[in-house]
Amino acid sequence: MPSRTAAARLAAAILVAALAGALLACADGQPSAGAGPLAAISRLTRVHDYPMYLLDYRGDYRLAERLRVSDTRGPVSRVPGTSAWACTAFAAFGDGTRPLVGRSFDWQHHAAILVRTDPSDGFASASMVDPAYMGFGTEDITRLPASARQPLLEAPFLPFDGLNEHGVAMALLAVPQARAPYVAGRATLGPLLMIRLVLDRSRTVSEALSLLARHNLQVGDPPVHFFLADATGQAAIVEYVDGEIVVTPNDRPWLAVTNFIVAGTSAEARPSLCNRYRAATNALAGCEGRMAAPEALALLATVSQPHTMWSVVYELASGRITVAPGRDFSRPVAWGLTTPWPG
Repeated sequence: MPSRTAAARLAAAILVAALAGALLACADGQPSAGAGPLAAISRLTRVHDYPMYLLDYRGDYRLAERLRVSDTRGPVSRVPGTSAWACTAFAAFGDGTRPLVGRSFDWQHHAAILVRTDPSDGFASASMVDPAYMGFGTEDITRLPASARQPLLEAPFLPFDGLNEHGVAMALLAVPQARAPYVAGRATLGPLLMIRLVLDRSRTVSEALSLLARHNLQVGDPPVHFFLADATGQAAIVEYVDGEIVVTPNDRPWLAVTNFIVAGTSAEARPSLCNRYRAATNALAGCEGRMAAPEALALLATVSQPHTMWSVVYELASGRITVAPGRDFSRPVAWGLTTPWPG
């Protein structure tokens, strides 16, 4: 079986070939505002040597057109065992004025992009993207010629977690198995496109759950469950079990999730199923969900793994985002949805 990176590069090569006919010719270097489709990805800045980038995606990416066809994109390579997937997410609502979500993404790649989007037909949002799914490695993408940066046009469709302007946050986490319902006539979306749909079109967790219920999920390998939270203090874990969508909402001012299936397990049994879950829930219970961004980042450091790619805190009311790329908790990158972005 080809390596994960090799597979991603092959996918990127196919993508570039498909885009070539639609893209205008562009000289090497950052494209200007009049450079056609490539102008959308011209505002790319490297902000950490992990490497991590900020991409201020300009223009529309036509989500409605993408939704009209079934989409199966997402992680598709088989993982040896389950140890490589060790993500953690939690919501803390104890301080009603500063609700937040913390999330660590643990996987084998070594780069990250925080992408801001503001489509004319949807809500502004910022999301974390693994550039390996567009064929990039650890090379400095900002130094590549424009033709080699073309796969970045797919960045809006590859969010692994994110936050929108209404304070809705969403993340995916791997689980051992999932079986989703299927309703003929409904669009079938991969998990990453499902996150894009929610970020673009949901003001609350309730609206997000309604959207998920109206679309089929293409279960990939590994299968996933979703974590949702909003600025009103709602949070939920969404799982696909035996052909049904099962929602586990928060019943206290916090909620946590890792990589085991929550549905069908008692609250008392869950801490014994995962050390990271136990650490997160103990911390959240101890402070009754009252946690500021520095404390949330410290908790993410506690549950981080050697292969953690990024740890991010989303402040749901203010739109502030703090990212520790590659476990570098001493030099986090802080930005915001309404903060002027570089470029």
